[in-house]
Amino acid sequence: MMIGVESEEEAHYLCALLNSSSSQVLIRDFTIETQLSTKLLDFLRIEKYVPSNELHKEISSLGKNAFDLASVNDSKALSALQEKIDYASSRLWGVTKEQMAAIKKAAVF
Repeated sequence: MMIGVESEEEAHYLCALLNSSSSQVLIRDFTIETQLSTKLLDFLRIEKYVPSNELHKEISSLGKNAFDLASVNDSKALSALQEKIDYASSRLWGVTKEQMAAIKKAAVF
């Protein structure tokens, strides 16, 4: 799947949200593994990146950190960072702690 973005920060924001546990559950449950479509974005409610939005900047920064850790195969640190990404994405989407616990349980692959 290719999605056009306007900046590196927006790319990291988008990648962090797409790799959050919430998105991964939806992606897994609503797609065929060999077919990903941008239509999926209709279901994810990913807001347009706004550089002045503090939460958007935080998610982008977390996404950049995840990219850097994945580049050096630091799975332990990446796993810890996933928790932060999930927390930030839950704030963006208004997901409660109880809902996030259920999502994380469902996200176990």
